[in-house]
Amino acid sequence: MFFTENPFYILSLHTTDGKESISIALQEKLGQAGTKEERNRLLDAEYDLTHSGRRSRAEFFWLPLLKRDEAWALVSAVAGGRMVNSISYPSLSAVILAMNSLYYGAYEDPLPLLLQVCEGYGKIDPIATASIFNEDRRIAGFPGTYDYSYVEMLERSLLEDMAEAARKVKEREGREKWAGLMTVLAEKERNTIPGAELLLACEDSLKPDKEKAEKEIDYALTLMRTHFSQGLSLAEEKVKDWLALMKPVLLWQGPGAAENLFHRLRNEEIEFLACGKGEEAEKAGGLLALFPRDEEMEEILQKDRILISHGLVPEKEEIHFPRFDKVPGSGVIPEAPKFLKKKKLFGIFPI
Repeated sequence: MFFTENPFYILSLHTTDGKESISIALQEKLGQAGTKEERNRLLDAEYDLTHSGRRSRAEFFWLPLLKRDEAWALVSAVAGGRMVNSISYPSLSAVILAMNSLYYGAYEDPLPLLLQVCEGYGKIDPIATASIFNEDRRIAGFPGTYDYSYVEMLERSLLEDMAEAARKVKEREGREKWAGLMTVLAEKERNTIPGAELLLACEDSLKPDKEKAEKEIDYALTLMRTHFSQGLSLAEEKVKDWLALMKPVLLWQGPGAAENLFHRLRNEEIEFLACGKGEEAEKAGGLLALFPRDEEMEEILQKDRILISHGLVPEKEEIHFPRFDKVPGSGVIPEAPKFLKKKKLFGIFPI
């Protein structure tokens, strides 16, 4: 839940407001509502703030413990995209402010906020948080609650909102800047709960770009069978592009995240060996040196070298890899698709 979705925001209230204030605010807002949808939104907000379980969620994602004017000044600034200093506030409020700042674009550089969210999340104390809620409820005239487990449930919900805020950053900053931010996060916060959640969201958001990059690699590798030099040079370029794109995921998960690509490159080397093209196979195998490999990959390559030294051809690995289905046939000077048209290679092949 972000600030403008919060019932306190919708009714222009604070955590210390009781039933009478809620009722007055509702009537005033209903008188100004122009549509049925607006009226329903106001009625839902009133219901949330007058029922304990639902009120807890609104309290958690607001700024409890802060005075009304201070809280509203911060909320209005962040929701309007203006920067605030969130570091000096209590743990929960600091995390909520940082998360909303990311969501609404209230920053110059999103990296400090991403790091603050990861570091602050672990400092949220369910018992202390519930005590804050109960103090504001006492002022508002609502009964307190002493089951702290609901705070832990709200913390899990907070992780989902952190991921949504991070996706907003990606949309705003673009893929290249986003990948750089996630790379730093993978280096510094991959072992924290929110860090892992944000990196998981990063991996998910990169899926369309990853598939596109793998189709380009597939095009280049298949092209090697008919125009070897051009295809090899293009494959090296596209594998490097894939590695740059997936760097945060590789830092987080390790070389195993590139397992599918590893087998696709290895299969191409084996394809040339099976055709008796040892020199081409060796050069194709050189593509595997472009990225780090784990122990399992190294073991596979070592077994391959032993088989090859005895004149045998290793078996290919059955994998699912995105295919590019418009590769020119043998003997045709290929015209690369538009996404590869950048420069001329060897004077004849446009990429």
